[in-house]
Amino acid sequence: MKTVRRKTFIEIIFLLSLALLFALPVSADMGPKPQLTVHVINPPEEPYYLDLLIRESGGYSNLSEEKQTSLNPEMLALLDTYQDKGWYPAYVGGTKIPMWGDLTGTPEEGGRMHVFGYYGLPTSCRIILVTQSGRVVVSQEVVRQAFQSSVFFDYQAAANSGEAILPFTEASDGVPVRATNLLLLYLVQFLSTCVPTLLLEGAVLLLFRFRLQENWKVFLCTNLATQVLLTLTFGITLIQGGSIVAYMVQLPVELVILVVEVLVYGKRLKGHSATRAWVYGVVANLASWAAGFFLLESQYRFLTNYIA
Repeated sequence: MKTVRRKTFIEIIFLLSLALLFALPVSADMGPKPQLTVHVINPPEEPYYLDLLIRESGGYSNLSEEKQTSLNPEMLALLDTYQDKGWYPAYVGGTKIPMWGDLTGTPEEGGRMHVFGYYGLPTSCRIILVTQSGRVVVSQEVVRQAFQSSVFFDYQAAANSGEAILPFTEASDGVPVRATNLLLLYLVQFLSTCVPTLLLEGAVLLLFRFRLQENWKVFLCTNLATQVLLTLTFGITLIQGGSIVAYMVQLPVELVILVVEVLVYGKRLKGHSATRAWVYGVVANLASWAAGFFLLESQYRFLTNYIA
């Protein structure tokens, strides 16, 4: 009888896993793309272009002929200022893989915002800003620390020093900018999965008539341990690789967590039989897994907004 029950539960887990997996829409170009947002604080009062400098140019032209003819040729030439030093403008000069960008930016409070993205976006680059009057300012090298990152470029400070990038620090003239601390970001990710999991699986624990007074230590310690594992695998993947890659990692990691928690609960939960504890572990994990699956995009948007 026990063998039949175990086989039945394994089949249920397998079928639910397939259902969750195929619930993910498939497209050749789906999901968020790599992105770098450059916030220019104290921008020039005159027209300017901003691009990313990369170490190696490519053959793919990111600018259409129509777009290129509408731009100032003298300012475009200034973007090539550092080619002799091995730095090439990514958006204007071309990349090996397509990339989109915004040379002129859009207004925002305290400055202008330039967004660059897609699969040709470099992991490391410099920021170059050229003005209509011929001024050229270049930043220090910037390394993207997350799938979608932001940096704050203070033109006033850069123009005064010749070379200045202010990533995740306070800018000049008291303009507040928010720092992106990766450790803090991982903590936010941990809390965004751990707290809902504790609430959901705690409610299921009560539905199975297990008393919290007797089992809260086992319940809490087990979930904290597995949530740390989830952050070290799924969480890091979500922040550095985006939601689509995270979907792929989520399934095997959650299966491992399910097995671990079922084994622990079967031995440690008090007040009812090991079979009920085992069933609780399966049901609680499937419930939190399903919730995490369908809320993953919302979680990613929350973390992305935190980065920005």
